[in-house]
Amino acid sequence: WNQCLNEKPNVAQPKNWVELRALFLQSIKSQVRTSGQLSGLSPRTYDLKKGRLDKTVKWDDMHIELVTPKFVQEELETFVRDEKISYSTYRKVFFEVKEVFQFAVESGVLTFNSFSGVKIKARTSGKRKQALTHEEANFLLKEAHKQNHPHYFIWLLALATGMRRSELAGLKWT
Repeated sequence: WNQCLNEKPNVAQPKNWVELRALFLQSIKSQVRTSGQLSGLSPRTYDLKKGRLDKTVKWDDMHIELVTPKFVQEELETFVRDEKISYSTYRKVFFEVKEVFQFAVESGVLTFNSFSGVKIKARTSGKRKQALTHEEANFLLKEAHKQNHPHYFIWLLALATGMRRSELAGLKWT
């Protein structure tokens, strides 16, 4: 019985990334909504998934066992560093690769999903802005007041309330 369970005669056994990716895309393409099939993925969702996975063509010849979470994270971080993709795209591509491996386990191609439970590292780039210190805020307000700057009251309100720029812009004066 166990031998029968392990045999999967109808499942193609991909050896490298391009074959696994193609098998996954073929599977989800069959789930795309049509006029005859009203439930399933939208064509746009399929196109997005395919587009994200197209960013991994560099790995096509790699054996699927070499496409590990660490490898994928390092490759995608290189893409971000080289400004080939944004950090947001990095997260989305990683999620799609994770989904491909989950599909491989569910369809019997792999026995273990090495991406299961793997989380993406927190963003560590210096792009996140820091808040002003108390001294910097006081200096800004003092100089703006001294020069009678037109944005003095806006800056005062922002610093006093902690509102974001978009929240300040949405205020209505009555």
